[in-house]
Amino acid sequence: MSGTTKTGLVGFFDILGYQNLLERNKPEKIAEDVLPILLGLKDNGRDELKKHFDVSIPLWGEIIDLMDWLIFSDTILLTLPFPEDFPPKHAHYWLMFLLGARTILNDLFAAGLPVRGAIDYGTFLVKDTCFAGQCIVDAYKLSGKIEMAACVLSIKATKHFESCGPENFRSQIEKALLMKYLVPLKDGEEHMQTVRVESFKQPEIHGKVMHAFWGNEKDISRSVRAKIENTEQWLEYLEMTKS
Repeated sequence: MSGTTKTGLVGFFDILGYQNLLERNKPEKIAEDVLPILLGLKDNGRDELKKHFDVSIPLWGEIIDLMDWLIFSDTILLTLPFPEDFPPKHAHYWLMFLLGARTILNDLFAAGLPVRGAIDYGTFLVKDTCFAGQCIVDAYKLSGKIEMAACVLSIKATKHFESCGPENFRSQIEKALLMKYLVPLKDGEEHMQTVRVESFKQPEIHGKVMHAFWGNEKDISRSVRAKIENTEQWLEYLEMTKS
């Protein structure tokens, strides 16, 4: 990506319990079991998008090529610049970005690497492994407040999404990929648009969550238990409200 400022969406994700994972595993085990998952996330994410969209259609191929997946340590930065000359396209960009975010959440959760994240909208710069932009800082701060494995939209991102047209297409995206939810935060709780993830039948939810948080030989400390309970409740809500 060139070193010019862009305007669009940023998603900041971090793996919960990653420090404990490093403490509990030898470097060679991390290299064998964990790094291939993280390093393959970009290709797997793009492959997942290509399953949903015909890349011979210029718009879809263009969006997939523009989306950037930057992985460093326990962090994934997902960015997608928007075309400023044609706002009606923005809903299509939102669709692709939310699917990319959902892929990160689902794939890492299944691999025993639960993540939390936040999506913001604004101007940013990404060049190689370097980045800048207030929206990235804001997404980082918001993601750090979330007390469960999930991804939320900031107020700014939500307002931008709600301004995208056409309205019927936006409504379809919201129904499929977003859910308004009372999100537990470090300083309270707040109703926020939250990215839908794979849901499970009620008997499976507890085991799936424990596998994610205990996965890769991680410990579950007392401070993590609230995140586990909150994640279970989130998945239970998704299953209960599934149409």
